[in-house]
Amino acid sequence: MYKLKYSPLALNDLRDITDYIADALKAPKAAMDLLDALDESISMLKQFPYFLQGVPSNQGSRE
Repeated sequence: MYKLKYSPLALNDLRDITDYIADALKAPKAAMDLLDALDESISMLKQFPYFLQGVPSNQGSRE
């Protein structure tokens, strides 16, 4: 299994996002759900780092 390391900037952004959801939007459960979903996705990435290899980078994005 691969090891994943969050950059300090990424951790700070994640903290800001969840604080905003929990405090400004008054939705602490939604903030925790977001963290849970992110943790699950990151766990999959650690186990299968090439899972989305070959998928065009603009797939799923709006233009």
